Amino acid sequence: MKKIKKIKRLMAAILSCMLLFAGVGCRPNDPPELPDNSWEEEYAYFKPLNMNAGKKLKVFGFSGVQDLTADQLLIATAIQGIFAKDEVTYYNGGPPVPYTSVWLNNLIENYNVTVEYVTLDEMMTAYVNQFGTAAGYSLCSLGNDSVNAATNAAAAENVLPATAATSAYLGGYGLNKTYDFTDVPAAYFSAEHYSFTLFKSKLNDKGLFSLTPERLAARDYAVACGYYTYYMTDAFSPESLDYVGEIYDWVERDSPVFGWGGIDEATDVNRHSQYGLFTIACDWGYNWSVHACPAFYGNGGIKQKTVEADTADEENVHYVSIVMSDGDNIQAVTNTLARLPEYFNHNGGDFPMGYNIAPSLVELGAGVLKYCYNLTGTSDYFVGAVSGQGYINPGSYSELDKFCSRMSWYLKRADLNVVQVLDNSIGSDVRKTYAKIGGLKGVQVMLGDYYEQGFGSVYWENDIPFVTCRVSLWQGSSTGGSAQAAAARINGFSTDVHSAAAYTMVNVHPWSMSYEDVCQMVSLLNGNVRVVTANRFFDLLARNVPHENVTLGF
Repeated sequence: MKKIKKIKRLMAAILSCMLLFAGVGCRPNDPPELPDNSWEEEYAYFKPLNMNAGKKLKVFGFSGVQDLTADQLLIATAIQGIFAKDEVTYYNGGPPVPYTSVWLNNLIENYNVTVEYVTLDEMMTAYVNQFGTAAGYSLCSLGNDSVNAATNAAAAENVLPATAATSAYLGGYGLNKTYDFTDVPAAYFSAEHYSFTLFKSKLNDKGLFSLTPERLAARDYAVACGYYTYYMTDAFSPESLDYVGEIYDWVERDSPVFGWGGIDEATDVNRHSQYGLFTIACDWGYNWSVHACPAFYGNGGIKQKTVEADTADEENVHYVSIVMSDGDNIQAVTNTLARLPEYFNHNGGDFPMGYNIAPSLVELGAGVLKYCYNLTGTSDYFVGAVSGQGYINPGSYSELDKFCSRMSWYLKRADLNVVQVLDNSIGSDVRKTYAKIGGLKGVQVMLGDYYEQGFGSVYWENDIPFVTCRVSLWQGSSTGGSAQAAAARINGFSTDVHSAAAYTMVNVHPWSMSYEDVCQMVSLLNGNVRVVTANRFFDLLARNVPHENVTLGF
């Protein structure tokens, strides 16, 4: 990939230096200038998918037209992905209908997309007409890794997946069996491993898909982009370690792993991080091949609609910034957070509310990102999470320089200037790397269990503040297990605005707490507590507090 230097910003930086030498500088109380973007790399991690010429989606699986069995849905999803390699044509309008209908209606109502409802027979006819029958089908069984092997055959060679229940159906269209992943040669660890050997030279080494064989969602995007699909449930056997090592040695460093691993979140994310791979949770998401086609959504800039009054700084108050977590999980955004009123769509309260969101949605779901920004009120604010364009443990990420140099490009395009990181600790080397990101105003740091292990400590690198979570509104948390407990702690904190102790970042856990809990917490705060956006929070901190590391305790 070509690295593009930001010449204009370099010239601006030189001009700033000339002005300083001429005696023209910033007022002492102004926040420091943000770093220039000379380190920034314009980069696209994700394959750009093309919209069909008619801006029309053919919807399959829609109730009332044809309900598909799981065996049939496997075929339809593969066809959806195969067509999307050239141009996005199909949309899964079937279960879960509440998720898929929201985004289909959004396309129809806001982006002038038209719709035609089709059956599997019509999809098969279109497939044969466009691709012929030479690719054939691969035999697999639902519920085991042969499904992933068949997905890889579709990604590499346009081979349709078949089960015992559908092989005769595909045969009726003239397709013959090309591969049998239910009968794996003894030399291979698994059906997946066999498919990796067969297809790795034809697959896209700029990403991976980790999908449990029980799940059919998201396979359209894996096929469309040509990603290798696998699923590991054994992190310790020599055979498993050799196999996963072979995969990770093949894939390009600083690339995405879509989906979730099969061990546990901490183990999987840390393992990916060590290999320089970041996680994007999407294994329960549908129609990513459509979401990731930006042409459907227009080329207009993506902007938050936050409007902040230019109010004077105050003395003898305590500043609080609230942020709801888990927006980095893009399947949670599409399936839940953007759809249910207790999350993003709270009609804008009378206090600033924050949410984290995945910056990678500028490419993976521009329409989703715009939708979320439009749901919230003008006093709300989004931050990028975690820990940037994908989920990593920064302390163990082997390609952190590369990851951060590309992050500023994603933050800028998503109109984000605050990023949230998640790890068990965050050392000076990590902070120094993040502090080089152009346009970054501050970093929210979530440490350990309940994200509360930093206790509000503040660290500085290159005049960029790194603020750890001080109160976590999360059932079971020691700092904010309830709205009452969280408010009581905040009310006891310092009101010396020239001390880091007068600034508190509050995390809200969306799965155990609701927006009503946040409202209750805010209603219980003292009159000298000010709730502000993350943007204003970091401005105030940079302006009023000495840029010295401060360690706080419980």
